[in-house]
Amino acid sequence: AWGSPCRRACACCCCSTHLCWCRLLLLLLPCLLSPPTAAAGRTCNELNAGYAADGFCRRAGVGACVVTYGVGGLSAINAAAGCYSEDLPVIFISGGPNSNDYCASHIIHHTIGLPDLGQQHRAFKEFTCAAVVVQHLAEAHHQIDFAISEALRRQKPAYIEICCNLAGLTDPSFIDPP
Repeated sequence: AWGSPCRRACACCCCSTHLCWCRLLLLLLPCLLSPPTAAAGRTCNELNAGYAADGFCRRAGVGACVVTYGVGGLSAINAAAGCYSEDLPVIFISGGPNSNDYCASHIIHHTIGLPDLGQQHRAFKEFTCAAVVVQHLAEAHHQIDFAISEALRRQKPAYIEICCNLAGLTDPSFIDPP
């Protein structure tokens, strides 16, 4: 049930995830929308998804927002800052570049045009109580559980970035519930 990084992150958060449909999330969507009972609120952009998760969190106690890597994720920082100031544990989950791209100095589509792939992570660190980048499957469950538990404990938003080539992979470490 907790088989992949994406499923674990969303299952730990809540029963509703707010996301912006876009081509860059296609690798994450099968993981995010299963089991079939998972609910997803769809918005036209990442900022609106962040505000929708903020509203859901106010009612349910925790929320989740899924954003695309790059300019879309950077747009959602406004919502993360609002959640931080209002003490709302919203988990911002972002797709990320392929884990092999970090040392290749590639310029990735939908970024600000620099080969620095850590910009979004660093930006979210300013407005979250925990910010992690899942680049290695063996460490994924520890990173995801840490970010979510910190958000719940401190009542602040958290950021989880999952490399696109790891999102749907399974690992024995995900057998145990979070």
